[in-house]
Amino acid sequence: TADIPKQGGAQSSDGSSLADGSQLAGDARFENLGVYQRLVFSNIDGLLTGNFPIIHQLLGDKRWHNLVENFIQSHQSATPYFSQIAQEFVTFLSQHPLEELPRFLAELADYEYAETRVFIAQENESDKNTPHTIGENSFITLKSSVLLKKYDYAVQLISDESADLSSITKPTFILLSRDNDNKVRFLECNTLTFSLLELLRINDASSLSEVVEVLFDSIRMHLPSLTRGELQNHAIALSHHLNTMGAIKNIFPKVAL
Repeated sequence: TADIPKQGGAQSSDGSSLADGSQLAGDARFENLGVYQRLVFSNIDGLLTGNFPIIHQLLGDKRWHNLVENFIQSHQSATPYFSQIAQEFVTFLSQHPLEELPRFLAELADYEYAETRVFIAQENESDKNTPHTIGENSFITLKSSVLLKKYDYAVQLISDESADLSSITKPTFILLSRDNDNKVRFLECNTLTFSLLELLRINDASSLSEVVEVLFDSIRMHLPSLTRGELQNHAIALSHHLNTMGAIKNIFPKVAL
């Protein structure tokens, strides 16, 4: 009978150890895993860099790559879709503020991605503008793609990390819309204008004068010098400007009953 080797394990027909072959196969699998990990990082890093160029510039390559790695390793994504990773990155920053990063970073990320959201937003037939003369009795409806954003920082002013934090720490209100040339337009608002925009969004079954009446009753104690007529004129002028921005989908005159 053939002697059974006591050491070295099984051998292949060429005399090499099968254990050695298993080790080589394991090394190959480990190397392939490394290639896959680098590919995943490269793809996600490229997508996020394209969506958040200001943050990338602020942090520099090293801190940016560390942030992306942190996101990939620790964030529990709510979607499997690659196209929604940028939104997941915004969620990650809002839920996991990192002490070593600027405090305004989560809001800046939201602001940067808001432009993308408006640009790619799908509009249906009802979002097409219906031209009518704007007046106090008009019914005005904002397009579904319009975003109204509130921030604690003046994110639209941030261009580099050396910016004075005290100068950008202030309530900021911004409307984003896409015009008829598919360009994203921005409108920075004061508190009064933003309140009017919010009421227009939720009261699309009310005329402009009715919306103004609701707002006037809510602020008259805080702004005693403001008259209803001044607020009405401001609302009409704002509506005209929104129309040029492509933010309004319908302008209907009030129909007498």
